[in-house]
Amino acid sequence: MIKKYVFTGLTAIIFFSGMFLYADFGDVNNDTYIDIVDALLVAQFYVGLGPQGFEESNADVNCDSSIDIIDALFIAQYYVGLISSFPCSPTPLPTPGQNSYSLQSEYSQIRSYPGGGGIFIIYIEPEISFSGEVHLSIAADQGLNASLNGQILDSVTTVSELTIFPDSTITTALYIIEINAMHGDDEQSIRLETDVMDWETGDPGTYLGELYKFDQWLQENRPDLDLSLYTDWTLYHTYPQTLIVEHLTFLDDDWEIRLCYHVMIPPDDWSRLLVRKRNEIDAVLALYRGTDETGIIYETDISEYPIMYGY
Repeated sequence: MIKKYVFTGLTAIIFFSGMFLYADFGDVNNDTYIDIVDALLVAQFYVGLGPQGFEESNADVNCDSSIDIIDALFIAQYYVGLISSFPCSPTPLPTPGQNSYSLQSEYSQIRSYPGGGGIFIIYIEPEISFSGEVHLSIAADQGLNASLNGQILDSVTTVSELTIFPDSTITTALYIIEINAMHGDDEQSIRLETDVMDWETGDPGTYLGELYKFDQWLQENRPDLDLSLYTDWTLYHTYPQTLIVEHLTFLDDDWEIRLCYHVMIPPDDWSRLLVRKRNEIDAVLALYRGTDETGIIYETDISEYPIMYGY
């Protein structure tokens, strides 16, 4: 596409690519990107319009001790990819390009059920050359009620979470969810699976009662987590169609809590807890509650918490 820009009696023809470039040198409006706006501002400065917020120290990109239309043209050429650096740049400037990051999920398939739930951890792994933002979108069956808690990732915010809460009337089947990621002109995608199965749940009060048994230990031993189990949780069975040991997931805005316990009378009523901060990949704590009458709780290695079906 060709766009025409007019600078008070001066006309420039510039090929517009639709992408943006991240840098410092050449970024005359300090918005952390080198784009066509910077070229326009340099041209305006050159003809005496005095654009607001203009950073002169970033404008002389050919280092000839003057800011003129040649600098504007160099910035435009860099923007559309005709040059990879400015004449006096100490090093080539990083640009978002293909394969400067990878799109990942912590696991690719979960089980769920009508009226249940589920959560996937989505993240990017940026390379050294990565800059800019990755924009996420999802394609999923409407009955899954799938949503992302963050649609923009960058070098600082690298994790997003996809939650599903299938309608109570949804058909039991294997559902495919596609996560799409756009970064400049680079597009990546991953496919996730949700196996919606028949399952009947019990009394939520029973599950909460098992969860609350860990609260006092947390307050006394891990006050740094600032985690109270007496809060409003969204809960669902993590692994429907499993027996003997119950597996539950509890979600609020800040935490994902996994709970499993042996559905037997003492002395076989042990239980375990796994704690993960939302928008982080790894769990931060695992606990075990013993089967004896005292119900002693102690911390275990995170790897000891029982994981089924790969998630």
